[in-house]
Amino acid sequence: MNVISPRMPKMQTAVRRTAIYGLLDPETKEIRYVGRTEGSLRRCRERILAAAADGGATRLHCWCRRVTHKGLEPDIILLQVLPGGSDLTEAEAYWIHYWRGLGARLYN
Repeated sequence: MNVISPRMPKMQTAVRRTAIYGLLDPETKEIRYVGRTEGSLRRCRERILAAAADGGATRLHCWCRRVTHKGLEPDIILLQVLPGGSDLTEAEAYWIHYWRGLGARLYN
């Protein structure tokens, strides 16, 4: 049993971080999607695999299915980490614009 002494300062709770990530084609290494998460990239990966399995009709869903049917998974890269409460919409839009400006064929 853990006991906290009244004289001991409580440990700070983990600061919730948000992140902007990219999905790469595992074969070509091209960035194909820019997304945001308020959880871990592990949870992000789980959602991607679920999206591939759920039969959705978006271009992202179809691409995820094609990749996973080959026995592969999209690679995830971390583009930016922001403190909790940051404007994810603005940051995500920046990265989408950035990659499209470089000619990336995004599924966003």
